Order: sequence, then structure tokens, then C-alpha cells
Amino acid sequence: MPGCGDGRDLVLICRSGTRSQQVAHLLAAHDVRAVDVTGGMRAWVAEGLPFRDAHGAAGTVI
Repeated sequence: MPGCGDGRDLVLICRSGTRSQQVAHLLAAHDVRAVDVTGGMRAWVAEGLPFRDAHGAAGTVI
């Protein structure tokens, strides 16, 4: 599993950043390296960062 000794961090993201932050803390308590994308997908889109759906079209955060 990434983040479990192979030198890479898990990157966690959810819609608002709340759930992914909670999971990052939980994983850290179990010595799993994980980072949360602050603000989630809403912040990602607000910053104008690329976001595509499974078909390559512009994604939507609901």
C-alpha cells in the first residue's frame, strides 16, 4: 500500500476537505504517511486547477 513504507505519501481529497483531513489524522495515528488536500475539491476548482471527469470532460463538484 502506498504510504506504508515505500517512501510515498497517500494524498487524500474529498469535496470540502473535512473527511480527508480526519482520515489523514487517523492514518497518521497508524504510522501511515498521508497528506490532505486543504479545502478539498471545492478549493481545487476555485483555484482554477485542472479537473476532469472519467470521460475527459470538465468535472463538476457537487
